[in-house]
Amino acid sequence: MPNLITGLCIEGEVRLAGANSSSGRVEVCVNEEWGTVCGDGWGNTEARFVCRQLGFSRFASFAPTMGPANPGSGFIHLRNVTCEGSEPNLLSCDHGNDTSDCSHETDAQVSCQPRVCENGDIRLADGHSQYEGRLEICYDEIWGTVCSNVWVSYETKVACRELGFSMQHGEKKCY
Repeated sequence: MPNLITGLCIEGEVRLAGANSSSGRVEVCVNEEWGTVCGDGWGNTEARFVCRQLGFSRFASFAPTMGPANPGSGFIHLRNVTCEGSEPNLLSCDHGNDTSDCSHETDAQVSCQPRVCENGDIRLADGHSQYEGRLEICYDEIWGTVCSNVWVSYETKVACRELGFSMQHGEKKCY
């Protein structure tokens, strides 16, 4: 988020400029000024990194440069960005600063996906009503089934309570 008090950005902050908040041209803050990233060497690893930094899902893809229809303007801050994935922000990824032969027609682009679920979320799936079904849990942004080998009524009560249901008569029921 831009610093709304001074209008300046925070070093290493990223944002997307485009038609919507989840895809577009990658912009990064360097020396309190927004600028673009040259698309040379830009790929899915770097796109996933930017999407994660913005709070989107780890599932993302780079978009081909949009050309003259969506060129950036002003500074081009980075070139040949290579991220491992453990860096705290895009500026910490390996990169070159010589952008003299880059143009805004080759600005880096990404398309981010919203998070499907957060680790530990649970839900009921494939039931006949909202109060019954197979229990699924989110792990690493993927829904999976909970094994019932040693499942007893206590676990059912805990899951139902976490889902906001009651096991008492006359209220919402969970099966």
